[in-house]
Amino acid sequence: MTIGMLQRIYRNFDLTIKESFKWISTINSLADTDSKLSNEHVFYSYEYGFLKIFTGWERFVEQTFIAYMTGRNIKGRVHKTFIKKINTDHALRLLSGTGPYPDWTRFDEIYKLAELYFIDHEALTLPLKEIETKFNDIKKIRNSIVHMSTAAREKFQGLLRANLSSYRIDMTPGEFLSERKTGRKTFFEYYVSYLETAAAKLTPI
Repeated sequence: MTIGMLQRIYRNFDLTIKESFKWISTINSLADTDSKLSNEHVFYSYEYGFLKIFTGWERFVEQTFIAYMTGRNIKGRVHKTFIKKINTDHALRLLSGTGPYPDWTRFDEIYKLAELYFIDHEALTLPLKEIETKFNDIKKIRNSIVHMSTAAREKFQGLLRANLSSYRIDMTPGEFLSERKTGRKTFFEYYVSYLETAAAKLTPI
């Protein structure tokens, strides 16, 4: 078995993270010297980078599950499945069930899929369970960026209350992500670090 596919899956996600950080750093640097760039532009860059990483995470989880379902192994370890001789297209159709595609942002659904198809499903889902609480926060931030609903806004407000001693009622997700949580680490860096850790555990290289 080759480990090339899993390496590519991980490295593509890692590249998405690096590119997002580079984008934010570039906009921050430009804002320091260009009066045409405002704080709002900087905050937009955080939101854009966050969405790129979130989408990259969904792609990463899907591709990792499919790789293991089709028999890919890494470092001599195979996630044994209940099914044999399956190709990528068939794996995706199984994971999608009767819907158009699986929702990789719902960990409860991922756990059920893992239990259905993998004999050692606990080993595959453990990295996700370790970050589930933080991922719920990540999803609230993502939803507040892409949805205009009252429910999404209220959940984001709850996140602000839980993390900040004071905040403006109109604080945007980008502004929140640019705030410092501990020392020099921003909330953007803080939350993305959990995805990085889980990804490394799912596809150790």
